[in-house]
Amino acid sequence: ADSDYVEAAGALGPDGNSSDEIDDDRQQTGAGNDDANDEEEYSTENTKVIQLTNYTCCAKRCIFGRTREMDLFIDSLDEMTKEMQHACILTSLSISVALTTKRKSRGKGLRARYTYVMPYLGNVCKQAFEACFDISGGSLNRLRKQVSTSIVPKKHGNMSNKNATSVDYTTLKAWFYPYATSIGHSVQARRKTRVKTDGHTHVQYRTDHVIVLPPSVTYEKLHQDYLAHLSAIQTTPSAVVTSRPRLPSEKTFRDYIKKSFPDIRLDSATPHNATKHYHHSHHHSHSTKPIIPAAAAPSFPSSSVSTVKKTSNM
Repeated sequence: ADSDYVEAAGALGPDGNSSDEIDDDRQQTGAGNDDANDEEEYSTENTKVIQLTNYTCCAKRCIFGRTREMDLFIDSLDEMTKEMQHACILTSLSISVALTTKRKSRGKGLRARYTYVMPYLGNVCKQAFEACFDISGGSLNRLRKQVSTSIVPKKHGNMSNKNATSVDYTTLKAWFYPYATSIGHSVQARRKTRVKTDGHTHVQYRTDHVIVLPPSVTYEKLHQDYLAHLSAIQTTPSAVVTSRPRLPSEKTFRDYIKKSFPDIRLDSATPHNATKHYHHSHHHSHSTKPIIPAAAAPSFPSSSVSTVKKTSNM
């Protein structure tokens, strides 16, 4: 019994722990040192990860030095599509809403303290959340409002945003040129161009054929004719039912015609001053007011003329 007591006492360490407990502590300490060494030795060549882990986002520096977690997050984010990234942001914000706490503010009632949560990184500050997901503050506020009602990403592609629909310029181009050639007449126009070669400017002339529309045709009338053409196409029984494109305004219609058809001119596009001058002269040519002839110069006798001359000589 005494020998057993001595052996048991010898098995205890200097701090009173048994040899098995000492071995367990050594194994745990070694495992902890291995983890620490792994954290210190972990490195990456991803430039974005390096920039984010060195980013001073807040006073606590919540993402500083967290290379392993940041590398996992960035690798996963890069493999996602745009829709998946949007869903990931909304999911993270929905978790943040559940962790939001309210606190009293002096003189302002209750204020919500928003806690941002990210995959692999946990709780982060607002600046770190924006930097990691690469979004602006305005986009983050808009997504937070969306999360309060639903975490389903909004569908785009002209589904709900009516202002995103574009004008059907292909149909406009296919309609305008045959219409202009049918009502207009061809006129030869001489055009001058300047070509600079070897420091000298040479003037060259060429003759082009320009289609001139009648004076009664204006951009407003052309725009109305095009809208009537579109309505006639859509009401035909054989028309294919598709999404209706946005109708061009008169300004958009005029700008596109001027830019895309430089060889088609409007005869009505004359200066207003010239038109006013024409009407003014035309009005006076038909006036009934009698024309008074200019007064003839008075005739003096020769003696009086000479007298005037002499008097002037004196």
